[in-house]
Amino acid sequence: MHATIKHGSEVLIRRQPVVENGDIVEVCIDGEITLKRFKQSGEQIMLIPDNHSYDCILF
Repeated sequence: MHATIKHGSEVLIRRQPVVENGDIVEVCIDGEITLKRFKQSGEQIMLIPDNHSYDCILF
């Protein structure tokens, strides 16, 4: 998958109470804000980067 949002791009964030699989989400991890694709499978949540240079984050 290629990056859909290029570094330095401006984005609009819409706060919503529910997130669905495949949504792009803004998250703050260790004080750093990042955009990732959300996927939940059972109890596991995966934050998946579109850029393959970065690793998935699992919760």
